[in-house]
Amino acid sequence: MKIGVILFLLVTGTCFCQDIGELSNKFTQSKTKHLKMVYASELAWKWRNINPDSSFRYGKIALNISRKLGDKKTEAYSLSDIGSYYKHIEQYKRSYYYLMESLRIRKRIGISKDIASSHNQLGLLFKQQERFDSAIVHFQKGIQTLTHDQQSMKGSLIDGLGMCFMHIGKFQKALFYVSQSLRIAEHLNDSLSIGQSHQNLGVIYEKQGAPRLALVEFKTAERIYSGLKNQNGIFESIINQATVYQQLGEISKADTHFIRAEDLCHKINFLDYLPTIWFNRAELYLEKDPERSLLLYKLVFQNANSGDKNVLKVSSMLGLMDASIRSKKLDDATYWKAQLEKNTPLSSLSLRKDFMDLCIKYSQMKGDFESAFRYNQDYIRIRDSIDFLTLNNLETLSLLEKAQSKEKISNEKLKRLKVAEKAKENQTRMWLIIMFIVMILLSVSVLTMALIYKMRLEKKRNELNEQQLQQEMTDLVHGSDLRVLEESLNVESKTRKDIGKDLHDNLGSKLAVVQIMLESFRKKTQDSSNETQEKLLTAIQLVDDSCNDLRTISRNLVNIRVNETGLIDSIAALCNNITENTALRVAFQSEKEPLLSNVTSRKDILATISLLIHNILCHSEATEAEVILEGSEEQLSIIVRDNGIGFDQNTLKHAEGIGLQNARERIEAMQGTIKVLSEKGNGTTIFIQLPII
Repeated sequence: MKIGVILFLLVTGTCFCQDIGELSNKFTQSKTKHLKMVYASELAWKWRNINPDSSFRYGKIALNISRKLGDKKTEAYSLSDIGSYYKHIEQYKRSYYYLMESLRIRKRIGISKDIASSHNQLGLLFKQQERFDSAIVHFQKGIQTLTHDQQSMKGSLIDGLGMCFMHIGKFQKALFYVSQSLRIAEHLNDSLSIGQSHQNLGVIYEKQGAPRLALVEFKTAERIYSGLKNQNGIFESIINQATVYQQLGEISKADTHFIRAEDLCHKINFLDYLPTIWFNRAELYLEKDPERSLLLYKLVFQNANSGDKNVLKVSSMLGLMDASIRSKKLDDATYWKAQLEKNTPLSSLSLRKDFMDLCIKYSQMKGDFESAFRYNQDYIRIRDSIDFLTLNNLETLSLLEKAQSKEKISNEKLKRLKVAEKAKENQTRMWLIIMFIVMILLSVSVLTMALIYKMRLEKKRNELNEQQLQQEMTDLVHGSDLRVLEESLNVESKTRKDIGKDLHDNLGSKLAVVQIMLESFRKKTQDSSNETQEKLLTAIQLVDDSCNDLRTISRNLVNIRVNETGLIDSIAALCNNITENTALRVAFQSEKEPLLSNVTSRKDILATISLLIHNILCHSEATEAEVILEGSEEQLSIIVRDNGIGFDQNTLKHAEGIGLQNARERIEAMQGTIKVLSEKGNGTTIFIQLPII
């Protein structure tokens, strides 16, 4: 019975909020459905642990409006508030239905904190029904749902999980989880949660059989709650200290703490808790003063009967029967036994076990040992059922832990497989990226090489085209020069012919007439003196010589051409002609005929040599000259030298003679070079270099 009372204290609500009146006014004055829904939902949450009926009423209003407006989040909150109300009045099936509906909606919304809150509510529901295996499942699911940054809700779930382990006798696990919850609360600096964790640690130590440690934790919790001025927490701590003193047999201290708790209830208007205090005081005096206990149990029954405190009402009836038996009041014991059998369904096995124990004592007091034996058989059967259920719970929990362990191992394997698969995918992706990059680089390299090759090929083609163009230009220029030279030579040849013809026709004919006249005059004057005849003969001879010279000059002007036998023979003939007809002796040397394919070039060479010899005749006053012709497969060399008076080289640089200029132009037109070396008094030497084309 004492355990049921302590559990009842642990699941009681929080302090009454001061702003509840303001919220009620806002709800009344709201003109829109949305605002009414919001304020109704807040009021349902505020009233949840203070006035469950008000919480239920506002929860229903918020639920109806949220469904009309399609607000799923508020609908889930309203369902949770209604489920908490049914849990409070111990209508567990309805509570489970509404809490599960809230959980399903929250899962669809996907807010992890709200999902964890639903699991926490379901865990508390199963914990209140002493279905600790199911409670543990929901607390663990709630913990798994939360993320790392939602430590506050996680601490509450861990705390509930620890208390479940306490009720199935796994105190070490219970201490571990509640201590972990305490560390989370200290990390968050949540004084209220710190006080609750110390409170729960005290309960665990009390159940474990360590009342002194429990007393330390309860006093620590009272000190924290006093600092927060949390009257509800102070009240709970005082009650828990009183029960510890009761276990230790310190009745006076226990009664002092119960009286403190009773005064506190009157002070803070927690009148609903008075039956609980009276029940604990009745338990305290049951053995030593059953009459006093009987009065206190009657107070509990009268006040618990007016509300929905079913467990406390049944416990008070059991206490009244027990106190009546101890007080030897058989009629009172018979009355309460009948009330328990008639009006109260004893759904809890622990309450039924306590009832069977009292029935045994009642039958023994009456002397009905047969009934006492029958009640004893029922007592043993119920006790074995409780032990079996406890063992079954432990086995179920063990199987659950094994299943969870297997699930954890399976999840870890799956996680490792996913990591390995992801790593393989990443490796494959990396190889694909590397191959792609390599292909791009190869493509770029090939394109670059192709571009470079194309550029080089283009450059080479351009160079060849440029060379070809240059060669064509050179050939064109050379051809043009040759054409110009040829035209010049043709003009010169024509001019020579014209001059030679004029000399021959005009001057030659006139000289011939003069010669005839002189010959006629000589014949007429044969009788003249010998001196006269000699002078006439001399004159006739001079005219005849002049005619011969004129014919030679005319022939040379008209007939300058290359002999069919070759360039060497033509030059030799020219030199011989000059030697025979002038005072200049011209020597000619040559090894072999040069390989000149162009007749024009041979004519140009012959004309140039003729021009240079004519220049010697006119200007050098030389008596001897020499022409040397040396040829190879690639080049023709011509040397023309004389022993004349020479000239100053500096004068040549500023003003060359017409003949020398003409010779230079001819040579350069044939892509050759000409070099003149001369010194006054030492003759002149001209070097000519011509390419063989």
